[in-house]
Amino acid sequence: MITVLFFAQLSESAGLREVRLDASETQMSVRDLADKVVVELPKQLALDLFDGTVLVAVNKKRADWDTRVHAGDEVAFLPPVAGG
Repeated sequence: MITVLFFAQLSESAGLREVRLDASETQMSVRDLADKVVVELPKQLALDLFDGTVLVAVNKKRADWDTRVHAGDEVAFLPPVAGG
């Protein structure tokens, strides 16, 4: 299983903060995982997730959309943060 975490507006769009997905595919990237997630969750999440500004972390380390994920990994999707 892969644990997928959503933060801020992504959590609101998904209607939940965390989901666990089967990791039976051996060659799955973060992008593949995101594609799998949006099939199972609300359409608004797809719009928010793929808007080009979402950051990704795998096992609490910054990653990119081509990073490979494996069973036992934790993948977090983080929207951009504005501050001032």
